[in-house]
Amino acid sequence: SLDGRTVYFVDSGFPTTDVFMRELANWFAKNMPNVKTEFRQKIGSFFDDDPKLWAEIKEKKALVVLGVGH
Repeated sequence: SLDGRTVYFVDSGFPTTDVFMRELANWFAKNMPNVKTEFRQKIGSFFDDDPKLWAEIKEKKALVVLGVGH
């Protein structure tokens, strides 16, 4: 179950991925109110690492949906 969990919806920087990730986060917020949602844009392009973001997610023991393109 996802109840009580945090799910990060992460935009990888691929064009228009942010739109889709925001829609997913909004759907979860509306339809699964017991799940905390966080939308983040990782730094750089989809080829770049974002150690600070991954550390934040790991620290919170959160789940990730990573948008990588279409």
